Amino acid sequence: MDVKAEVTKIVNKVIGKSSFLDICFFDAQVLSALKQIDYIHKTYEFKSSPLEFLEVKSARQLYDIVKKYSPAFSADYKSFCDGFYAAFCPDILKNNTFTKDDAIKIADITKEKSSLNFSVRPDAFANDKITYSRIFSEIIKALKGAAERSKYSESELMVSLNNAIYSLAGEAVLNRGLSLINPGKRLRDVISFLTTLERVFKIKINYAEITTGDIFTNVYKLLREQRPDFNFNKAVVEQEIMAVAAKIFNDSNILLNLINAIEAKYKVSLSKDDSIFAGSFEAFINVVSRSIKEQQPSAVAAEVSLDVMTFASDFMSRHNIKVAAPKLTNAIENKFISDIEKKFRITFSVFDLLEISGLESTVKIVERLVKKQKINEKYPGLLPEAVSDLNLHVRREIIRTSRDNMIIGSEMMNTSMEGLDFPRKLDSMLSIEVVVQLEKNFKIKIPEEKLHAVKTIDDMSALVEKLLDDKNKSPQLPAVETKDRL
Repeated sequence: MDVKAEVTKIVNKVIGKSSFLDICFFDAQVLSALKQIDYIHKTYEFKSSPLEFLEVKSARQLYDIVKKYSPAFSADYKSFCDGFYAAFCPDILKNNTFTKDDAIKIADITKEKSSLNFSVRPDAFANDKITYSRIFSEIIKALKGAAERSKYSESELMVSLNNAIYSLAGEAVLNRGLSLINPGKRLRDVISFLTTLERVFKIKINYAEITTGDIFTNVYKLLREQRPDFNFNKAVVEQEIMAVAAKIFNDSNILLNLINAIEAKYKVSLSKDDSIFAGSFEAFINVVSRSIKEQQPSAVAAEVSLDVMTFASDFMSRHNIKVAAPKLTNAIENKFISDIEKKFRITFSVFDLLEISGLESTVKIVERLVKKQKINEKYPGLLPEAVSDLNLHVRREIIRTSRDNMIIGSEMMNTSMEGLDFPRKLDSMLSIEVVVQLEKNFKIKIPEEKLHAVKTIDDMSALVEKLLDDKNKSPQLPAVETKDRL
């Protein structure tokens, strides 16, 4: 058995794949909402347009809409909510925070449901914005510090915690956590964009599949499957898609705002046609850089594209733009992390790596480690002292490192609006689910203390191989039971 191949397959399955249109990007919340729309279509045979969801304000209203437009609908409200929580528990809990009083109650209910002996410290939760991961972490600490150590499975403990949260908050957790509820302008625009594509091309879009590849390739595929009579030209189809996008996203499209900001900063005039229809962020940067060099000959040629990319990413971060990052090869991830450590003289812990999800999280973590590890004191002059200068310096150098490491090929159709491909490390909830699935698949128990040294797929594969080897040497050990899912 190829252990590494199996481990990689499980990790990819847990992480999932997500993509978005370069110009009219889909962010993580939008991707989650589209999957929820797909769930409604398939579970309840929903017969109306997703445009019906644009004004949803609560789980109750969502229930009423689904019931109205699903002829065979028979579920009561409780089972409807239960089904959504079971299907989208990780996404829902990521979008929730809890007061310190509720966090303590949740810990107590988890203790009762799991029948484990632990007591969370009264001062464990200091504010009223406690995350799921923080609650889980404090429970683990309490279990380790208990006078009488209890045997427990992290996967079963997580199930108890999830059930505790739902039993305490129930509908309120859904109202705060479901991406379809209180949709923002970006999600409303994306739904309008996709429904317009359906009308223009006379196709039916699968809202789950549309999130697993670039929009152009998906539309080609749907046209081949659903419109065999239509002899389409790819260039024409792409132009039509971009025209629809430009119209739908006109007011909110970050690209148009970004073009205006670049024109103001560099005192140049950009062709809206060339910029909007560049086709990818890399091509967009090339269009802008070429215009700056032509209109501002004094600009330093070698640094223009890096300057523009830094400015663009900073602009989007200030506008709270968050995009999903593509999955990269293990070698690229390792080299990127290693180069960042060398450049800033910092050291990432495995917990720091778990937080990395893209450019913004990388900038935030590096800034935090620079302060925590006192880099300015150890290496005077290496980094700017002012906070604002430090942020731009860190951002610029991370982008430079990324561009040095990444090779953009034709297969990378989903290069993000950041124009960069960053490691998408597991967050704390996903990492736990990876462990659950690995334990189930290989019928092993992965000790928590061993996970602290795991930073890569290779590390995880080596750990699994060792545990399998130990298991084969000790066949008398009982099999480990784990839950199949959260």
